[in-house]
Amino acid sequence: MKKGLFLILLVISTLSSYSQGMYGFETGAGSVSSFGRYFTPTLNGFVIKKIFPHVYVGGALDFRYFSFVYNDGTTLYSNPNYGYVEKVNHHSLYMFASPMVDIAIGEEEYIHIFANAGPGLALYSNEWTDYVSNSVVGAEIRNHINTTDNRNLFVYQYGFGISEHIPVGRYWNITLSQQYSILGRDLNSGLGMA
Repeated sequence: MKKGLFLILLVISTLSSYSQGMYGFETGAGSVSSFGRYFTPTLNGFVIKKIFPHVYVGGALDFRYFSFVYNDGTTLYSNPNYGYVEKVNHHSLYMFASPMVDIAIGEEEYIHIFANAGPGLALYSNEWTDYVSNSVVGAEIRNHINTTDNRNLFVYQYGFGISEHIPVGRYWNITLSQQYSILGRDLNSGLGMA
């Protein structure tokens, strides 16, 4: 029973608002595709309105948690005077407000493809960076520094995806959704890598 309830929370539930629009809430898991990453929770609410047959427009408000550990074995981010970045441990929560376009496929409109874009506001950030200092010949000093202040307060994203709707009642659907988003700005402006 617990597994079933957990699965229901991870599956997107939508409530159809007559035949002219749709609103719903989604929950799931996401991850940063680069660096060492963790699967983290996401939460989304959306409203879309039909403007032409099979074409909807609307907006989404979603919360995304970014969590990853970046290890630089190549000393890519280095400075001859100050050393190089060895590791970045980043955790942040952003709220995105995104206009979206949704195109339904088929007579029954069970499959939808969508695209969205919009700004994100940082609600929480925590980041620690390990530097290895090599400015003194023969002496290697490691520094563990809180670099949370380097995070960008505002970022923006572009996203696209596909969703499959399974009707379970007159106005209810269970929806499986997959989305891929690209950040248009780094999460951290200090090193330009996150």
